[in-house]
Parts: sequence; structure tokens; C-alpha cells
Amino acid sequence: MSHSEFILCRTALIFLRDGSPVWLRPIFPEDKAPLSRAFDRLSLQSRYQRFLSTARELSPQMLAYLTEIDYVNHFALGAFALDDADMPLIGGARYIRIRDEPQKAEIAVTVIDDYHRRGLGPALLRALAEVAVESGVRRFLGTALWENRPISRLLRKAKAQIAPQGSGMFRFEVDLSSIHEGVAEKAFSGFFAPAPGAITCQL
Repeated sequence: MSHSEFILCRTALIFLRDGSPVWLRPIFPEDKAPLSRAFDRLSLQSRYQRFLSTARELSPQMLAYLTEIDYVNHFALGAFALDDADMPLIGGARYIRIRDEPQKAEIAVTVIDDYHRRGLGPALLRALAEVAVESGVRRFLGTALWENRPISRLLRKAKAQIAPQGSGMFRFEVDLSSIHEGVAEKAFSGFFAPAPGAITCQL
């Protein structure tokens, strides 16, 4: 499937709690510059919580890894602010399928500090879950720092199972069965409703 087809299949207009409009779409290789600028807007604390590093910039290798993806085993959504003339990238969510357990995937959700507690994190997680379920993923896994309060709040809302992992970290697991059942019954009101006449979307 081409990039343009993915745009048609996996885009959505959402509104944050304060009414700010945000455009969700897949991340593409040409998003390296927006991703780098978004990284620059993260506080040092947010950088450490997401990447376990306080690096001042993303390396070319990391930018390639985060943007040059296959959309099946590695999928990423970006959130772009529509109330800014430059439409900057303000957050993102991705899953990477576990090779030996393809129904499970490691996830990461990142929101720049200016948009914390405005509802973007939960929206990204729900949208990512819808894509993952359609691709055969049934559980989200991940590791985070106990001090990462935004992700802790997000995981509580997602009813995640959480277990300590030592060194100030915890392991979490999110069951996607409720979303899977809704999709199977065609009763799920999700983010990505195809427009009339749109192409059939298959991941």
C-alpha cells in the first residue's frame, strides 16, 4: 500500500479537551524534520522518560528507525496541531510487534510538554489500538519509569496490568480484547471511518 493510500485509510480529525483541533495520520520517512523539531520541544525530563536518555537531538540513525517503518510489524501515528500555521508534530504513538509472539506488541506514546493533560495521550493510544487490532495484535506491552506520571495516568485509564521491574521501572500490559470484539461485531465507533468511495483499507 502506498503512502497516499495509508493517508486515506488512517487519518482522523480529533479535538482536545480545550477544543484544539489535531490531525492524526501515519508517520512517513519524510517526517524526519517534524519529528526532530518535536523532540526539541520535549523537556529534558520528558526526553529521559521516553528515551531513557537526555540526548540533545535525535541521531540520523534514530530518525530513520522512527520514520522508515513497514506499517505492519512497526506502525506509528503522528499528531499534528491544526491551530498552528506550521502544523507541528505534537505527539505520537507506535507499536512494534514482538517477533516470536506476533499477537503482542511493544508500544510507546509521546506528547510534547505543552500538550500534557489535554487528552492527546489517550486519543493516540486508542487510535493506535484500533490499527493494531486490525493487524492482529491483541496485547500491548511496554516498560516505563514510575516517575512518568503522564504514562501512569494513561495506563490506569487503559486498565493496564502493571508489575515492578526494578531500578525505578515497571512493566505493563494492556488487553485489547474489548476493542477486538467491537471491530469483529462491526459495532465499534472508532477513529478511522472510511469516507464514501474510499479505498478498502487492509493492513
